Amino acid sequence: MIARRVLVIRRRAAGGRPRLSADPEAPDDAPDVRGLMAAQLRRALATTGVALALLAVVAVAVPRLPGPAAWAVLSLAAQPVLLALAAGQLRRAERLER
Repeated sequence: MIARRVLVIRRRAAGGRPRLSADPEAPDDAPDVRGLMAAQLRRALATTGVALALLAVVAVAVPRLPGPAAWAVLSLAAQPVLLALAAGQLRRAERLER
């Protein structure tokens, strides 16, 4: 087994906060992985909050509706909105990576 050493250095990013880089030769415009992950986590938590709010509204509204209307709300209203949320989350996460 070959031992491998990795040098971790601290560099100042454009915002003034230190950025960890495993490569000492990395250019200053190299991606900030921690910042990217934090931004994606914030986006994911916002999307999750919207999805949970939608599910709470559906859970409250469905029992008050007559039988066929409840199924229509569950299949024709809630599912497309959840799919749109998923597609929007994917688009925003990919945009953050650029």
